[in-house]
Amino acid sequence: MTKVVFRTAAGKNIGIGHLMRCLHLVRKIEEFGGTSVLILDHLPDELSPFLKGYLVVSLYGDVKNEIDSEKDAELFLKHCGEADWVFLDDYRIGKHWEEYVSENSNAKLCVIDDLLRPHQCDAIIDVGSRSEANIEAWLTQLPADAHKMIGPRYTILSKHYQQDWRKLKRNEPFSVLISLGGTGDMGICAGIAGVLLETFEKDIQINIMIGPLAKGRDALMNQFERVQNVNCLTGVTEAYPLLKETDLYIGAAGTTLLQLRSLNIPALTFSIADNQRNDVFNMEKIGHYFHLNNWSEADYPMIARFAQTVCDNYDAILRMGDNPRDNIDGLGSRRIAAFLCDKEMEEDEKESLQSEDETLERLANDYAIRPVRDTDINLYRHSRNLDNNHKFMTLVEKIPAIGHYNWWFNNNRESFLLEKKGSPSLIIWHNRVQADGQEFMNAGWFVCNEQDADFKDVLLAMNWQTKYCQQHHAGLPWLSVVKKDNTFAKQVDDYFGFEEMDENHPQFDICQQMFSFATKEDFHYIMFDGIAKRQRPPKRQ
Repeated sequence: MTKVVFRTAAGKNIGIGHLMRCLHLVRKIEEFGGTSVLILDHLPDELSPFLKGYLVVSLYGDVKNEIDSEKDAELFLKHCGEADWVFLDDYRIGKHWEEYVSENSNAKLCVIDDLLRPHQCDAIIDVGSRSEANIEAWLTQLPADAHKMIGPRYTILSKHYQQDWRKLKRNEPFSVLISLGGTGDMGICAGIAGVLLETFEKDIQINIMIGPLAKGRDALMNQFERVQNVNCLTGVTEAYPLLKETDLYIGAAGTTLLQLRSLNIPALTFSIADNQRNDVFNMEKIGHYFHLNNWSEADYPMIARFAQTVCDNYDAILRMGDNPRDNIDGLGSRRIAAFLCDKEMEEDEKESLQSEDETLERLANDYAIRPVRDTDINLYRHSRNLDNNHKFMTLVEKIPAIGHYNWWFNNNRESFLLEKKGSPSLIIWHNRVQADGQEFMNAGWFVCNEQDADFKDVLLAMNWQTKYCQQHHAGLPWLSVVKKDNTFAKQVDDYFGFEEMDENHPQFDICQQMFSFATKEDFHYIMFDGIAKRQRPPKRQ
């Protein structure tokens, strides 16, 4: 019979995520006939309901902010007894602790960590690493024979997420779940709930999940005590039934996000501490596209507006998460427990079928162009905010994520992505504009990589755009502006034959109206007249 002893912690400054995923593993180990012990710093009274029926040992009288590795390891081994595996889930503890435990016990050591730190262990679990670079980096941090369990297939979730249930449609009324995990300031939840009520009025159901160690829980519950369509939920030990009834989650990007992604439920997540900042492109690999690293209370109305955007575009947003590169199938706990207990686990291997992209149009060797997809939402913002792009715009400030997410589903641009050798090179766009009783085209482009795009890339994209607009927007004049210190864009415009307008030009005032932030002191006003007359396209804004 395999015995696994866990070293982890939970508390107001640590949260309860580490403890909860250890509990999921404990249950799976029991299914394989093994036994477990949970060793913590200290078990807060608020967490006792989560641990009823489990063997728990407290090492101290409270939760420590810092750990003396050798003293902690010595104390841990006094309570550990004989074990087959020690399972370490604690950011405060590192290699020195692991070396002491390995030298003074016969147990093997399994560590869960996503910080790419050095470890002395027999096995490593890193659910967060989804890039080849991270996987390669682990090789330099571990013993050569350490077993590696890397990526979302090892996500530790409860048994409920092993099912095939996936979100297919939204509810009536629209259901929003707000949560900051096991801890957090409930004043944040109250602020978001308040603006959601103002935005949706009665057409919304708001559930607020209050963690056992949350701050300000009483004030939150008093505030919404008489509000019928707001539920303040405490003592939730299994979130699965609640998540199944959720249309949109708003909150911290912790374990709940992984649960949501296994069910394909849309989410807007945000970081509530500096050490929780996330790379949204890494998150995209599991099908999550909406994350805020930088935000404040001033963004609450924009967050409510985003919830309305999700409600209005629900099918499109569901499709964004349909086919992630890294699927979370809910079997991670079982895979890890089977490894620890030395049991065979049959895998239902499903072949991934990659269909040919019918929207991809080849332009030349190594080049292709396609419509921008909703899944390009973060690439679009990242590219626009590159220094070589935003400093030449009429609005030079970088676009914040929440503003971009709201704009994305409410704009009338046609945008296309030029790929070079399979990688994004530049984005080119256009849209129709009504001004002074007439219709015009507004267009522009920006690079996706400051070091990669060149004149050939722009030439190919603009030639293609001209032909496209000749077919779909024939005869409309193109009006635009180019910053006077943007010499590259001006050279491109001159090459394509754009006409520079002075104040006497009949379209000058209209162009000035269209680009009200572009002063004549800082910008050239330019025009390309008649797609049907010339096969030459526009400039970048």
